[in-house]
Amino acid sequence: MTPVGRAICLLFFSGLALLLSGCGNNPHNRQAVSGTVTYKGRPVETGRIEFSPLQGQATGEAAEIKDGKFAIAAKNGLSPGDYKVMVNAPQGGGKADPAAPGGDLGSPPTELIPPRYNAQSKLRATVEDGGRNVFEYDLK
Repeated sequence: MTPVGRAICLLFFSGLALLLSGCGNNPHNRQAVSGTVTYKGRPVETGRIEFSPLQGQATGEAAEIKDGKFAIAAKNGLSPGDYKVMVNAPQGGGKADPAAPGGDLGSPPTELIPPRYNAQSKLRATVEDGGRNVFEYDLK
């Protein structure tokens, strides 16, 4: 094997060793995030919570709210930093009638959560490297 061929093999196997050793498994330093969401003192039955980066982090994520609880596993988690938090909980809505003229889609759901907690949200979360990262939102 030529010296160039040996160098290429060495680079290839060195890179493979780094990859297999775990380097690069979590390139954005993602952290697990969980918590609770209540509205007017009661757990939000179903909804969605969204975390949008405020400091240019490479991660932003959303999670389903079920019975007032949400969780984002570390593999899909958030990089350390500050996030804007938005909560939505659409309720109701009429059933669609596909046989109706014009393809009736039914009435749209109504939003349970006021805009000050979603479209105009001032809610924040600070995700810490290795921190507990459990957030509680008691919306009024």
